[in-house]
Amino acid sequence: MYKRNVNAEGATLDAKAIFTILQILENGSMVDAVRSNLSEKKKIKDLFLVVIRAINIEENRATVASLVQFVSNLCYGQGMFRRMLATESHSEFIKTLKEILLSVKDVQTNEGRLSMDTTPDQIHKMEQDRILLKGTMLNFLGNLSVDATLRQSLAQDVGGLLSAVGTMFTDDVKNKRFDWVESAVREMHVICNCSIETAAAELLARQGQVATVSSIFKTLKLKPESKDERDLICRCL
Repeated sequence: MYKRNVNAEGATLDAKAIFTILQILENGSMVDAVRSNLSEKKKIKDLFLVVIRAINIEENRATVASLVQFVSNLCYGQGMFRRMLATESHSEFIKTLKEILLSVKDVQTNEGRLSMDTTPDQIHKMEQDRILLKGTMLNFLGNLSVDATLRQSLAQDVGGLLSAVGTMFTDDVKNKRFDWVESAVREMHVICNCSIETAAAELLARQGQVATVSSIFKTLKLKPESKDERDLICRCL
């Protein structure tokens, strides 16, 4: 589970067991009472920060996605978890988030893991896990940007994270891969939240996002064919 240069202090569970535990926590955190209780646990916040900085992302995308979704759930409502994250060193925390996001930004990030022995099923699983982690990360950033302190750090482009989201949005809209609408909806969630801050609005304008949004209206039909298309149009408005 951990990068080779990390010295574990004790025995760890195998990857499958850890994934199962995270899925249980992820599902439990969707219940208000459970989420409220867990969001106040400082140990969960500390564990999240340690694991997210040490885990090998490429080899454990599904596990990382489950972990990120779990803590993203804890950010809902008025719980303490998001506020506890806001007290962390933003530069280091945001740098880690950017590294994870860029590791799954498009299908080309899978190329380094391919070999002559890679089967079609394995390729499909890689892409499935990549899309899952990308969507989960964007949802997490959207939830974080609700907090004023974290939103200001994102808006000031600490670690280049907001720039990275903006670039991904432009690329997804331009290249229109099969999942581009779903990705664009999540990217616009982050962009819209951060644009409350003047610094973010100016950054996104310099990136040419007005033109990107205009191209969406030229691409999608006036009557959306899916919920994601409707959500994207609403966010663009």
